[in-house]
Amino acid sequence: MKSKFAQLVFRILGYIAKSGWIVVIIINLIDGEYFSAIGYVLFRFNIFFPTMAL
Repeated sequence: MKSKFAQLVFRILGYIAKSGWIVVIIINLIDGEYFSAIGYVLFRFNIFFPTMAL
């Protein structure tokens, strides 16, 4: 079983990764790179739901 500190660190890293994905998608949408933003969204779904791979 992981220690409480390790769980906290992994939780914080997870939040940073999630917010980073959101920022990248928003920046791509602002720049007008819609296909790139859609690609990031689909890649994200592929990570969390690998059975839904295209």
